[in-house]
Amino acid sequence: MVKMMALGPPATNGHQAALDAKRSLGYDCEIEFGDNHRKIMQSLDDGITDMGIVAIENSTNGYVREVIEYWLPCIMNGKTPPSFFVIGEVEIAVNHCLITRNGIEHRMIEGVISHPQALGQCGKFLDSHNITIKVPSNSTASAAQLVAEDNGYARYAAIASPLAVELYGGLRILQENISDPSPYGVNVTRFYVLGNERPERTGKDGTALLLKMPNTSGTLYKAIGPISINDINMSSLHSVPVGKIGEYAFYVEMEGHESERRVQAALASIANITSDHYVVLGSFPRAAGN
Repeated sequence: MVKMMALGPPATNGHQAALDAKRSLGYDCEIEFGDNHRKIMQSLDDGITDMGIVAIENSTNGYVREVIEYWLPCIMNGKTPPSFFVIGEVEIAVNHCLITRNGIEHRMIEGVISHPQALGQCGKFLDSHNITIKVPSNSTASAAQLVAEDNGYARYAAIASPLAVELYGGLRILQENISDPSPYGVNVTRFYVLGNERPERTGKDGTALLLKMPNTSGTLYKAIGPISINDINMSSLHSVPVGKIGEYAFYVEMEGHESERRVQAALASIANITSDHYVVLGSFPRAAGN
């Protein structure tokens, strides 16, 4: 049986994304859980698991830096790229709930605990309810587990999914859908599916890469120019700090599959401009909404 690792414990949004991937993408796999995204990626790189699913972008809180940074050593110091690739993506509508132990009301809440992404996505709600103590956890589900088991958090609320209430006893949903308002009306998280077999071209693909250029005038324009020159739509561009003020790597997503001639031409030009300080994360079928 193929093993897929998602962010654990059970009842995280990553768990829901893994279930959606199994259903919508047709993967026949057993779901296991890792403590954080880096562990998921490292386990896949080490051959401990066959597939992984990691959050890459949230419509409210932006990119998940922890995931992108896994590839940084490849372009900074020549480390061999991971043994896995991005092979697919799924999107889920996130229902962040304010969850407490039974009997705890709003006025009794001393603080909130959740994954940093969830805390960031619900900032306006927390501010409006004067909840100023925010404790980061490895996942939304582990936050619910901590509140359920007390351990000093009996008067804390967790931000987690409705699945967490089903899984951990003694909890209730105090309020649903507490994410910051979006112009599009819904909080969506996009997940990468990771694996070690490159998917075939489908005609509705995307290619992701990470690159680093010399810190000189016009190099960013020169690096991304080949994408436009080859008539490719660049769907995303994101700067990634590399540990030195004023220097950045860049995470890029563009339409098309790396087997296409136009994408190959763009990548060849980028390799030349960046002196090979770039890595292709993968070419993959886009989610239905992209």
